[in-house]
Amino acid sequence: MQCKLNCLFTKDLTNRSPLHAIGMHGPVATGAQGGASLYATMNQSQDGSTADAFDATGISAEGTFPTFAPSIKSGSGPTLLEVEHITTYRYAKPVEFDAHRVLFHPRAAHDLRVTSASLSVTPDSKQRWIHDVFSNSVAVVDPIPPSDTLQFTARFSIEHEGIKNHELPIDPAAKLYPFAYSGEDHADLSGLIAAQYPQDAAAVRNWVQDFLPVRGTIHTRDVLRNITEAIRSEFQYAARDAAGTQSPSTTLQLRTGTCRDFALLMMEAVRGLGMAARFVSGYIYDPALDLEATLVGSNQDSSPGVESRDIGGTRGSGATHAWLHVFVPGAGWVPFDPTNTLYGGTDLIRVAYTRTPEQAAPVSGLWTGSASDFLGMDVQVRVWRTRT
Repeated sequence: MQCKLNCLFTKDLTNRSPLHAIGMHGPVATGAQGGASLYATMNQSQDGSTADAFDATGISAEGTFPTFAPSIKSGSGPTLLEVEHITTYRYAKPVEFDAHRVLFHPRAAHDLRVTSASLSVTPDSKQRWIHDVFSNSVAVVDPIPPSDTLQFTARFSIEHEGIKNHELPIDPAAKLYPFAYSGEDHADLSGLIAAQYPQDAAAVRNWVQDFLPVRGTIHTRDVLRNITEAIRSEFQYAARDAAGTQSPSTTLQLRTGTCRDFALLMMEAVRGLGMAARFVSGYIYDPALDLEATLVGSNQDSSPGVESRDIGGTRGSGATHAWLHVFVPGAGWVPFDPTNTLYGGTDLIRVAYTRTPEQAAPVSGLWTGSASDFLGMDVQVRVWRTRT
């Protein structure tokens, strides 16, 4: 039988069994999985050809984003970060694999430069790189021999500028909510304004009403900030290995969820207000988990000074992480991490952005064999800062 692997979710396919998945916060074993092998190393210059996310680190009453997001010290160079992500699947006997899609490569732009990246997969495989519909870098892997082990090892190094896009002005026509996108912007953003869960629209709308004035207008930045802070303060974070993402109504009912659940809830909330939002997957830097930075930080006056200022510590670290971008005219795509009340800075390391969480699965593919062949899996993620 054929079984489907998807790192974020699984769904029934004709004559195929969804028997294995990886949650955004770790492994989940619901069946079996496939493997691949590839190795590619790239040294890249800064890619200025795309309009990737505007990392903001701050709003004030005049239209900038809150200043308690992580940021680099004034006058310092870029923050240098390294990421290692290892995912391993094991089987009782060798199984055969179809093509797999791997989504691990970070998105470069004016604020984030990839200095090196590698992806190795066991067993030996053929591979090619493509851009998906969102221009994310995707490795398509065709494993050659059957194998009883599948292992993906992704490593990359980046220079993160953490540009203070909070200093960029919001378009005067969009400073106050409600506002309307221009005709051209709306045509380009329409797919990211439409709700993914229209059946939950009423429940989400009722929840959002608390963040809007009874009459008149409100600063657009305040609407977005209020939603972000409400999720952080009113909902309990709980890592979940189960596949998939909760519906917004489920998250509202349970008042608990993972980073991907909170990102989806806020996406649907702002979409219901007529704003464009997209799902972002990647990693988050947590100084508390960075032993090397802790050991050398006190001896480095020139340290970039990456800080997590969120009260209560960083949530979602030590695993893949999820947040969202909202398109604010004049400021562009602005990041919002409702799990940690972050609005940019150098701690969020984006890999991909999509219209839905399901489209951001780090690995997806098929393997052929018995479901009982699957023995288990584990995921290890490490993010650390290096010397400048």
